[in-house]
Amino acid sequence: MTALVTDLEPRLVGPVTRADFVRYAGAGGDFNPLHHDDDYARSLGFPSVFAMGMWSAGLLGAYAGDRLGVERVREFAVRFRAPVWPGDELTLGPAEAQPDAGATALVVSGTGGVRVSGVVRTTSSADAPAEPGPASHRLDRMRACEFEVVEFPVERGKILEFARAVRAESPVHHDLTAAAAAGFTDLVAPPTFTDCVSHWSGGDATDVPLALGLDLRRVLHGEQRYRLHRPVIAGDVLTARRRVT
Repeated sequence: MTALVTDLEPRLVGPVTRADFVRYAGAGGDFNPLHHDDDYARSLGFPSVFAMGMWSAGLLGAYAGDRLGVERVREFAVRFRAPVWPGDELTLGPAEAQPDAGATALVVSGTGGVRVSGVVRTTSSADAPAEPGPASHRLDRMRACEFEVVEFPVERGKILEFARAVRAESPVHHDLTAAAAAGFTDLVAPPTFTDCVSHWSGGDATDVPLALGLDLRRVLHGEQRYRLHRPVIAGDVLTARRRVT
């Protein structure tokens, strides 16, 4: 599956609802009350709940996988520019300015401008290794905070649930016949599916900042980066260690 940037048809999402946030919370495991509890969000100075950054990133990752081929995605990086609020109407599509020929710049935009910007790097072969992309700025060292190793069994039902939450439309995510025709042994997860592992140990997205003694009113999730060696397939067992430095 190949596509030129100019061939990428935009995707419209919205109006965004609180149900979108709750659906992603159930699929991905992120139960930070900022995204589902209006009273809690207002107590921290926000007008209402707002979308998880990773929901917006998941929308963009699913869009990239649908348009460019999930089997070709090797790197995906996003930067969060502004919150997504209930009632927003979003447009997913290519950015006006494009990077080098090996990458595609994408944006999630809405009223008031860009909410999320991203860059996806693809390969012409599903088996080709990814070349490392340019490093973004490094975070200053705070405190080291390690958590236990977790194992995450990837089930078809969880892939279906996550794909629905991030609006992934490619049939390889929900149709075994289509997945087999594309050369996969089972259903394929969208590119940002590994976010589920972050919350699999039973905690939620507030655990890390609270463990570090941070004030949630002053915490900003600025960017996220993935390097994908191959797509995640139903039946895989993912092993992960979460570490903050």
